[in-house]
Amino acid sequence: KLEQVSTCQLSHDKIWCSIIIGIKMSNKNEVCELLDKLTLEMLHLLEEEVQCKINIEKITKEANVELARARYVKGQQTVSVLQLPTEKSTEFEALTKVVPQDSLDVLSSKYDLDIRQADKDKGEVDPLKWFGVLVPQSLQKAQKLFKKSLEYVIECRNVHGQLQSALEGIRVLNMTKDSF
Repeated sequence: KLEQVSTCQLSHDKIWCSIIIGIKMSNKNEVCELLDKLTLEMLHLLEEEVQCKINIEKITKEANVELARARYVKGQQTVSVLQLPTEKSTEFEALTKVVPQDSLDVLSSKYDLDIRQADKDKGEVDPLKWFGVLVPQSLQKAQKLFKKSLEYVIECRNVHGQLQSALEGIRVLNMTKDSF
């Protein structure tokens, strides 16, 4: 009788689970041992995800403080929504994009940032230049902090994908354990 069983392997403190058809665990102890390892890894992933979210909150807060500082230095009218492109502005392409990495596991698919510089030959401009030629250092720092928060968002998403994969592995292993 063929059963659907999950096999898990530890690699660099991460567990990747893949469902294999036709393999049956030899005993309930093996399944329970894998469940224990997977549950511990899930707890580590939860801790990592919470830390990522704390980092996002902390860095975004710092970036907003730097924006407020820039508004104070340059004035409310020079650093405001009025400098941002509107629907009537010419279209432009984002300098930073979220792109999926090639992955065989659909549940824990990973993402990465595709960052490029503004191409002056194409008429692209660094978004800081929307606020003038000489922008305050606090505005530059805010931009760097927001970019850093994007990296944490991607990291958090990737950890969440691993967490989903671990949860699916636990679900399958529980079904396997119950079949003994």
